[in-house]
Amino acid sequence: GTSKCQKCSPGTYGPAEGLRQCELCGPGSFTSAAGYSTCRTCPRGRFSATSGTSECQKCPSGAVANASGASACDVCEPGTISILDATRCERCATGQYQPAFGQSSCTEDQDGSSSAMPGTSTPSNAQGYFLVRYISVEGSEPSADIERCDAMPEACLKNEVCAEGHAGRHCYSCLPGFISSGTCSRCPDRLYGVIFAGMYFFGYVIVIHLLMATVDLTSKKDCHLILFKILLNHCIA
Repeated sequence: GTSKCQKCSPGTYGPAEGLRQCELCGPGSFTSAAGYSTCRTCPRGRFSATSGTSECQKCPSGAVANASGASACDVCEPGTISILDATRCERCATGQYQPAFGQSSCTEDQDGSSSAMPGTSTPSNAQGYFLVRYISVEGSEPSADIERCDAMPEACLKNEVCAEGHAGRHCYSCLPGFISSGTCSRCPDRLYGVIFAGMYFFGYVIVIHLLMATVDLTSKKDCHLILFKILLNHCIA
């Protein structure tokens, strides 16, 4: 007798006539019922990691498949979360953050006063972090990032606010009147006086030497005397 043709089972397909066996659907594809001649691709948000699948699985929480035919899901990066249908990662809104990979919800900043842009991975109002804003190209959204202040974490108070005497990116630079000694400390008044006196003295020396270059020997002696009197009066004052 003649053998009876059978339908290809779910997870397989028969691409041509006269086949002795059905082909397995590859990763990222499936057949949900018997008798298919081609496999269907997994829709966005779902995946199939193995061959011979009859149903695609939904991506787990915190992961997405943003294109059809996925054999694996992509984990959402810090600063983003997966949306309900798992088709894309969405940035955390302004005033929220997410420091971990593969999450489905964002965390509110502690006091709700964050001025950070969307998609940050760290609370912008946390001490030890600095808010860096990037210039946006015309037509694109403004962006920002929260960076850890590794050199002087205690100088970064929150957002772009630095402790007294600190300035610049990561609050690493010292303002005029401050010196770096692990942190930026205000210059002692005595040190300021010494620096000012030194600058004053060298300024006088330069001026007198310029004058002496254009006068005769007798005048040079007078210049030395004048310089001595000026310095003496300045020191007494």
